[in-house]
Amino acid sequence: MCLLGVLNVTTLKICRRNSCFNRADYVAMRAFVKRKLSEVDSSDMTASIMWHYLNETMQQAIARFVPRRSVVSKSKPLWMTDKVLRNVKKKHKLWKKWRESTDGNAELTYKKQANKASKVVRSAKRDFEKKIAKNIKKVFKYVKSKTRVKTTVGPLLDDNDVLYVMIRRWESC
Repeated sequence: MCLLGVLNVTTLKICRRNSCFNRADYVAMRAFVKRKLSEVDSSDMTASIMWHYLNETMQQAIARFVPRRSVVSKSKPLWMTDKVLRNVKKKHKLWKKWRESTDGNAELTYKKQANKASKVVRSAKRDFEKKIAKNIKKVFKYVKSKTRVKTTVGPLLDDNDVLYVMIRRWESC
């Protein structure tokens, strides 16, 4: 059993609860939002209060009509062995100790462990790549996983946007 958003150290899996919007009951959700918004008199509300009310209503609708499911994702890369994991965890532990103390010895121990962890990580990656080099399908699978490009959000402002014009005027002053 996994706790929400908590790293389960024994299995190295992260469990989260995600909303499944593709299985939501949108008809009931629209009716719920319409009913909630018709109950309120918006003539005496400011824009920020109306936005807060709309946001709260939408969050209630999502909680009520969108099912949730547990998603388990592995947090450890394929090349990470137990030895590497121990070294990295020890490095993190020593870093916390160093940040909390004023002792110069803690800094020295952390730096030694950080160097050792880096060396172990490099060697584990090298060993893993040597191991998969024996099977061409595994090689291409590994290369494909490393060359995937995630798309980013495009520009939010264009030349006709009022905010864009205001920023340009402010920059020119």
